[in-house]
Amino acid sequence: MTSDLKRHSIDTLLHARDTRLLPRDTQGAPESWQATARYLAENYSLFDGLRLQLSHGLDQPRQSMGRDQQAMLDILEKRDFVRRENGVYRFSGNRQSRFLRGGWLEWMTREALLRAGTDEALCCQRLEWRVDGYYGRNEIDAIGRVGEHLVFVSCKAAKSVLGQQGNQRSQLMRYLHETDNLYDHFGRQGDQAVLVVTTDLIEEARNNRARYPALFGKARVLDVHLVTLEDLEWNRFVARLRAVLDVM
Repeated sequence: MTSDLKRHSIDTLLHARDTRLLPRDTQGAPESWQATARYLAENYSLFDGLRLQLSHGLDQPRQSMGRDQQAMLDILEKRDFVRRENGVYRFSGNRQSRFLRGGWLEWMTREALLRAGTDEALCCQRLEWRVDGYYGRNEIDAIGRVGEHLVFVSCKAAKSVLGQQGNQRSQLMRYLHETDNLYDHFGRQGDQAVLVVTTDLIEEARNNRARYPALFGKARVLDVHLVTLEDLEWNRFVARLRAVLDVM
């Protein structure tokens, strides 16, 4: 069993593809932050209204906030993700900043991959590759292994509401192509690619109609699994990833 695991680790499978994992950031998120990651996923529409303000220092008076915003800030402050100084809320430190800016989604995806049934899963990785004398580096948000196959996951903490502006839609389409490029570059037959994005792209009130049909159509053409805000509640997220693993 041990020799089989060593032969089929993520590292060795990538090495066979002239790619290697670079050393990980040893200051990544601790496991105790997983509860906060799930909390943000399930309340992302609310958090989306705070995250950019926190990046610059949130000095909005508490009495002018909604009750839900106040409650979220209280939770994040109690868990030491933000602190209040002279009435201004800011990230508590660099690790907390990286986590709240999007790292939470990568760490939650890693945990969900393991829960869904991968043999191994990593997040927040950097890859170095060589092809015909050329070399380069890529970042990958999460990667899992089932036997001899890999699943590549791109995680994008984006706006929760899809507006009418073309820039946002173009960005979502770029995210999709970036995910497909990961598979094209590092994948092999039987591997899978997943894009996880925190945008509400399904209209439940209109028979689950897609808000951006071209994105879903393109994802199907590229064979990229698309997971959106609607499926980021923990149990649903694990179920979606398990469905991906079932076709590997």
